[in-house]
Amino acid sequence: MASVPTPEESARAILSFLKLRDVHPNEMVAASQVNQQFLTNGGKAADYAEGIRHATERGWLEPLTKDRFRLTETGSIEMGRRRAAEPASDVSLTAREPQPRI
Repeated sequence: MASVPTPEESARAILSFLKLRDVHPNEMVAASQVNQQFLTNGGKAADYAEGIRHATERGWLEPLTKDRFRLTETGSIEMGRRRAAEPASDVSLTAREPQPRI
């Protein structure tokens, strides 16, 4: 049985998807695109919502509208802290078979 990701793990997965898309600080992002990527990689809608909440509370993301948010400078710095041993393209939110690389 797969373990449930913590809100921080979900938030970091969201940052990883933004890194894959080469999102820069202050760039607007459509939440639906990130949500779709999160779900495609084995995440659950509730975990996505918790990840967005956590990232917002940490100052990594700034909500703009219901469907858009902005990556903050703090979020960009946090994205860069990912260790080389954890490539963003290997993001998987479950213990099941690996998802195809994006």
